Amino acid sequence: MLRAQTARLRPRSSVSVVYKFGQRHWLHHSRSRQKPKEDDESRPLFDPNEIERAEDEVDVCIVGAGPAGLSAAIRLKQLAKEKGKDPDELRVVILEKGSEVGAHTLSGAVIEPRALNELLPEWQSMGGHPLTQPATSSKMRFFTSSSSFPMPHPPQMSNKGNYILSLSQFTRWLGGVAEEMGVEIYPGFAGASL
Repeated sequence: MLRAQTARLRPRSSVSVVYKFGQRHWLHHSRSRQKPKEDDESRPLFDPNEIERAEDEVDVCIVGAGPAGLSAAIRLKQLAKEKGKDPDELRVVILEKGSEVGAHTLSGAVIEPRALNELLPEWQSMGGHPLTQPATSSKMRFFTSSSSFPMPHPPQMSNKGNYILSLSQFTRWLGGVAEEMGVEIYPGFAGASL
């Protein structure tokens, strides 16, 4: 079962716990602590399990519509087709908490297209792809406070055959490809529980 968060609620406590890579990180509140009103003491505490949430059954739920999540969804649809199954029978859903696909991917990058060639061999013939600017040169320099000096360029760091692009545009394009293959993408939703 998949529960999608339908409302954003502020926690009543003044300290939040964030789990990151299996570690606990404590975040302190930014509001000043207020003295509870007389009627607040009689009111029951907030219980997130009591909130009615939208629920849906899916075969695969991917959290995050970044390049990795979108590529995984596309590959799952391709594998279903390769196995002779109807790809529409495999329900793949991506939950993206951003307002749209690519909203949280803001940097530029130099991309080596080898993985994209394996995932989508025909990507160059697809319309609207953002890989339009090939990397034409590579240089390495050592910077000091007043100048810079050229450094030897290791061959494994060569950008020949790579492309310079906006990751946000790339993610939006990859999201469009995934939706054409039947992947359901829900932007603006944060998963609450599985």
